[in-house]
Amino acid sequence: MIATMRALESAPKQVPFELVAYPQANHGFNLGSYPFFFRGEDAEDAWKRTLAFLQQHQPVDGR
Repeated sequence: MIATMRALESAPKQVPFELVAYPQANHGFNLGSYPFFFRGEDAEDAWKRTLAFLQQHQPVDGR
């Protein structure tokens, strides 16, 4: 999957794309239901980045 994301990173796009690869993080690292893969610090950072991206590119207008 990381190869697919690296290809996406280099493709032309209208919305900025920042690939962040967390060392030693496996697929599902952000899911607490996968205790062997869960990486709390990485999951928290990924969520903060997701929220910041959405706020910048698709803000909620409060309606």
